[in-house]
Amino acid sequence: MKKIFICALAAGMFTACSQDETINQQSPMQISFEGAFVENASRAATAADPSTTTESIEGFDVWGYMDNQTGRIFGQGDDGEDVTGKKGNFTYNNTQYWYAGHKFYFSALAPLNSANAVVTPPANGEDVLGLKVNFTNANGTEDLLYAKYTRDIATNADLAQNSGPVEFTFSHLLSKVKFSFKNAYTNPNIHFTVYDIQMTAPKKADINLNNADWEANSTWTLDAAKETTNLVFGTTDDIVQGGVQECANERLTIPATAEQAYTVTFKVNLYNGDVLVNTKPYNHDITLKGVAFEIGKAYDIYAELNADNIIDPDDKDNPDSNSYPIVFDVQEVEVWDQASDAKGEDYTVEKGEEYMLATDITVVGSLKLNSGILNGTGNTVYAEAEPTNNGLVRPSGESTIKDVTLNGKNKSTATGAGIRGIYITAGGTYNIDNVTVEDVAYAINVNTTAAVTLNVSNSTLEGWTSYGSTTTATFTKVNFTVGDFYGTDNQNYSKNDNGLFRPYGTTTLTDCSFAKDFWIDVQELAKNGKKITFNNCTYNGTVITQENIETLGFIDNYNAEAIAW
Repeated sequence: MKKIFICALAAGMFTACSQDETINQQSPMQISFEGAFVENASRAATAADPSTTTESIEGFDVWGYMDNQTGRIFGQGDDGEDVTGKKGNFTYNNTQYWYAGHKFYFSALAPLNSANAVVTPPANGEDVLGLKVNFTNANGTEDLLYAKYTRDIATNADLAQNSGPVEFTFSHLLSKVKFSFKNAYTNPNIHFTVYDIQMTAPKKADINLNNADWEANSTWTLDAAKETTNLVFGTTDDIVQGGVQECANERLTIPATAEQAYTVTFKVNLYNGDVLVNTKPYNHDITLKGVAFEIGKAYDIYAELNADNIIDPDDKDNPDSNSYPIVFDVQEVEVWDQASDAKGEDYTVEKGEEYMLATDITVVGSLKLNSGILNGTGNTVYAEAEPTNNGLVRPSGESTIKDVTLNGKNKSTATGAGIRGIYITAGGTYNIDNVTVEDVAYAINVNTTAAVTLNVSNSTLEGWTSYGSTTTATFTKVNFTVGDFYGTDNQNYSKNDNGLFRPYGTTTLTDCSFAKDFWIDVQELAKNGKKITFNNCTYNGTVITQENIETLGFIDNYNAEAIAW
């Protein structure tokens, strides 16, 4: 704290202070933007990708306000404050400070000082919730990213505890597009290249981001003049029979509804062995309709070329009455997922959405499924150190988790509780298939009095699994294994700390296996009048039967009334 000493001024000169008055004032704390990162595509793309990533972003413009639009602290007129640098080291010139008792609003746009983006900040009388942007898509090679951030600092709050960097999470405002072509000829000697691939797309549009939830409420409005721009995707490599090749470049387009039509043109050179079949290129001019491009999603537009359609019947240079038109379809839509080094808040997969991983990711807090699907495609979700939420994946409603490894990295939460792999706190139906949960305290924990149906199959669960009496659960081909979250040298360590199954509700186990030193506690089942059923299950390699289940010694609080066959 700084101390300011005040003396009286009398008769035009300084006099000695008879008494010093001390006023305490907090030292000002500078506002910084070091925590900025980009939600970028996690998949490995072979086509040249023009989108910005956490590693490639070199600057952005910031508009900042304290309390309302009259308290503007960043940006002049329609221009934002220039923030430049690299990941973890962003700086700016117009230094500003945090103050207690005020709410701060920040909006940011990248790339820095874009000539293609015209920004309108909130006007007097408007809520300070975001920006309005007019964007011109010159050629599909400039990404457009947006982020917002608020911080409310209470009166008399300790500024040292409220002066961390503004951690912008930048999201893509455009859609990303690429083309893929398949050689659908039946003759193995036929191969071809596709080149000069181009598509017309909307050139200008506006988006109003000045609302509480821009991701749900903001859409692009195309320019009334309906101007278009030409996106150039380049060429493919040689495509052998049965093969699929992507275009050389991906391009960015302004999102539009399915009513928007796109003109796609490309040329084909056809080879039989080493001989070029066509003396002139096969030209194609196609109208693409019925595709809705959405904000922040990547699209793979796919077409098969074969003997029936490789020649366009409308191509004047190569007329052929036996040719049929090429039809495009969207083979795949990918969301630009959070980068693996993300340090943002919980990520939510909304109803009907599928979160597909193309690589391992690390999650801070929780990955939430709101009646959504987590499809790991064989990859791993890791917990960040010192997670702020004690569930790595928190599903609700009608959710599915499949083909993924959930690794808690043996971390504890801020309260010292063990992290849970799958943490269910709401009623619903949960389908878990081909999932490995490891390095956690709880593999699965259901903590709700609402009705829950839990279906687990083809999975490995390490550590504890537990749920209440209102849960009905089936486990099919599940391996229950012993972890090491609690260690074995802790003086409070007990026999079942690292591997325990404690069901309170009706449970059916089919073709399941339990590792040596794993325990099942049936005490709560008996209290609730529920049962656990064993169908062809094993403990430490021995088939569990009605005759040997007690002698195998892995049932804690044994009660025959709680066990069914």
